[in-house]
Amino acid sequence: MITDSQPTSHRSPLAVILFIVVATTLPCSLVGYHFVMWFMGQMAIASESANFLAWFDKLSLLPQAIVLLIVIAPLAWFTKDDRFRPIYQSWFIATLFALPALAFRFIPNAQLVALAQIAFGLITGLIVFFRRRGSLNFNFRL
Repeated sequence: MITDSQPTSHRSPLAVILFIVVATTLPCSLVGYHFVMWFMGQMAIASESANFLAWFDKLSLLPQAIVLLIVIAPLAWFTKDDRFRPIYQSWFIATLFALPALAFRFIPNAQLVALAQIAFGLITGLIVFFRRRGSLNFNFRL
């Protein structure tokens, strides 16, 4: 008698369809969103009468992060398919990076922004390093 030593995972065609829909619509909608926000920021720069649009370019990351968190957080927490859970969790963590990056947009000095991004990257790299060594444990499964 042959037995399967691997535990059974939740694999369904609906999970594949959901992944295809999310994986194709998110990049397309983000590119469109950023084009509109960039265009509005360029109009603000070129026109004195559209000066109020200058904030759209700086704050465009906040609605993007909120919408992505609303879409991706339930997928990361409630997906039972082991093929897609790591992908959704990676997207969720990447979306969380938008929140500190929003603060970087309001730093006027480009060198300070670069230094802050380097520090943020090093801290994140240390978290990933210790996570892979097993010193840190993040379990998002409910």
